[in-house]
Amino acid sequence: MKLGDLLKKEALIPNLKAHDKKGVLDEFSEYAHTLAPQLEKETVLNILLNREQLGSTAVGNGVAIPHGKVPGLDNIISIFGRSEKGVDFQAHDEKMTQLFFVLLAPESAIGNHLQALARLSRLLKDSRIREKLISCPKKNCTISSFQKMKKSKKNLYIITGYSGSGKSTALRYIEELDYYCVDNLPAKLLPKLTSLLITNKNINNVAVVIDARGHEYLKDLEKEIEAIKQQFE
Repeated sequence: MKLGDLLKKEALIPNLKAHDKKGVLDEFSEYAHTLAPQLEKETVLNILLNREQLGSTAVGNGVAIPHGKVPGLDNIISIFGRSEKGVDFQAHDEKMTQLFFVLLAPESAIGNHLQALARLSRLLKDSRIREKLISCPKKNCTISSFQKMKKSKKNLYIITGYSGSGKSTALRYIEELDYYCVDNLPAKLLPKLTSLLITNKNINNVAVVIDARGHEYLKDLEKEIEAIKQQFE
């Protein structure tokens, strides 16, 4: 699932008015009712508040991703909101939260729900994206500009080691984060894969396993990785 599938241009609150956690969630619940009139504001609010009781959805660095499963929904709804002054959302790093991404999912959602959460969390770890979202003028802070920001970063994980070291198991976990994964790639093909990742607009995240057994090429792998890093800078 791509973030573009979750976002609508009207699902945006560029300047949240609330100054505390409950007020922010109340504001989002009201907005969710506007986007999907079949949703009762109080129902959405209670679901979000109950989730917060399990632990704050603030992930640190000024970001929170409140979420929950809501009866009556057919598709995932997401709403982006920004607080200029910040709100105390009980983040583990004790920083005020300015960027909020509310995710509401159908009760039956499992895979897509978790996948969307993982994508959002990974995306908002990028300090450049956070800074742009915080600083962009209200009239220009649109979903389309957010979608353009997300395309700027490419990620490549290289996993190597001897046979039986758990490389493939690690790759399966990364695949759940919506990475394009390649198992047992011949090391000599790594430069070609890197070029594909850099030039292909539809692929942003790749993880690859290279088996150390029997690959003379691995002697130069460290140099190759350094060269790859320079291409990503």
